[in-house]
Amino acid sequence: PCTWPTKPLDCTGPQTPQDFIETVLDPAIYDRTQRPLCADRGPTVVEAQFGLTHVNSIDQKLGIIALAGYFRTWWTDPRLKYNDTENGGCFDTVSLNSDQVRKWMWAPDLYIDNLVQKTEDGFASLVYISPGGTIFRSEQVIIEVKSMLDLGRLPYDSHVGKIVVASYSQDVSRLRLKARGGKVGAGMTGVGLKASALESQMWRFNGGLDEGFETPGQVDVLFDGAWDYLTMSFDYSRQPKFLVDQVMMPAILFVLVSYIQFWVDPTAAPARATLAVIPVLIMLTLSSSMYRSLPEGSQRADVAHGQLDDPDVPLILAALQFGVVQYCLIKERARANKSDGLKKVADTARLLLRQADGEGKSLLELLTRYKAIEKAGGPTCTFTPEKGNVADQTKTRGSSDDAVAQGIKECDLLFIDYVKKIFDMYDNNLSGTLGPREVRRALTYFNIYIDLRQIPGMLCMFLRDHGQKTPEAEDTMELTSTQFCRLLLEIDKYALRGKTRTIVGYFQSIPPSARWDVVARVFVPVFVTVQQVVMQILVVLY
Repeated sequence: PCTWPTKPLDCTGPQTPQDFIETVLDPAIYDRTQRPLCADRGPTVVEAQFGLTHVNSIDQKLGIIALAGYFRTWWTDPRLKYNDTENGGCFDTVSLNSDQVRKWMWAPDLYIDNLVQKTEDGFASLVYISPGGTIFRSEQVIIEVKSMLDLGRLPYDSHVGKIVVASYSQDVSRLRLKARGGKVGAGMTGVGLKASALESQMWRFNGGLDEGFETPGQVDVLFDGAWDYLTMSFDYSRQPKFLVDQVMMPAILFVLVSYIQFWVDPTAAPARATLAVIPVLIMLTLSSSMYRSLPEGSQRADVAHGQLDDPDVPLILAALQFGVVQYCLIKERARANKSDGLKKVADTARLLLRQADGEGKSLLELLTRYKAIEKAGGPTCTFTPEKGNVADQTKTRGSSDDAVAQGIKECDLLFIDYVKKIFDMYDNNLSGTLGPREVRRALTYFNIYIDLRQIPGMLCMFLRDHGQKTPEAEDTMELTSTQFCRLLLEIDKYALRGKTRTIVGYFQSIPPSARWDVVARVFVPVFVTVQQVVMQILVVLY
């Protein structure tokens, strides 16, 4: 077993650390409240360095970094000089612990300015005093420091972790602080931080080097040049693969899923609604999962916002497009019902058309003939607030004699009268006729969509089939109200959509709901492609 020698060593001066404390650090000759003076009686120079061994965690939301390592300081106290073994002394280094230093020696009262929490109890510490009076102190610590993150380029963001050290009570007239091996005064010199190889699944340190690294210390003289603040820092950047694979790529995938709806039949509302709404909800969930770990403030993660918000734009537009298409379908169904209603009274309509051809009268004149008219006699009942129900024996309304003779009911005239109203709506010059352009627009009120270039040929074909001659310049062809009504009854025979050579003609030949789908099929891929190209350029330039 090891035993301490009982006989005095063959040397002079303190023989044990305890002897050193009792002789050199004797309060009678050593005042621990007084700082050591330099040769020129100037301020005491203290060197500091942080030996980083682990980055335990980085809290992005609070901007707090948990670090493990060794906080090291060096200073010289001429009062602690002793002889080394070459000069007859008993040892070359005196080793003390932190408790002994705090009790017997002067030590710089350094503190970490951006400290959140420090753990040092139970960890190792050491103090070496060299023969020349130079003291080296090292303390193993776990510290949490405040270090704000700039998330503008998330997930390609880079940051700087900082440990800011200063003296608590000694200004620059009494203590100057610098990095190990650095120069006194403001500037970046020496070695402020020395790190071993650091590993992390989420972060790269000092450019991703596998070996350890060193960074210089930055001294700033603050408060009107009265206090030295030493910043020991290191660079770290995010490894973006996780966010790219788990957030960015799914965002693009769900845009593609949403894109499928533009190829689904608009009348399949449940399927369209699912493809329009579900991707939006999933994107909101993805965004929430990512932003849950980020600060709840006004700072924008521009690149991440771009990568997530850019897909949101086509997704939201797709959801809005679904609503617009459904609205168009409602309008188209209502107009198709008008066309179906006319076909249900086709027999009555053809009877009126034959009469109009035979008598040489317009459809308006025939409709007037068959409308209800006032008739004298017969009891009626009217209501007034003053007298209540009052019988009126003088005025009544009933079917016209012609309607009774032909067996035409007022309900049969309802859709025919609507045809006449649409005709009159586009007969702006009151000529009683419609040209090809007006006919095309009037047909849309019956959910019939035809290319304008096909209208003249279709009208001429229709008239020739009914024994009428057509002009050589088909664009000058016009229809009367009677002919227009007959065309609606037989439109299925002539409305075969041919191949259109222009985009305008193609859009004229399809209903509005289909137009919105065609636009979306082209717009969304182009929009997403441009977004991604611009975003990648911004990532490089940001």
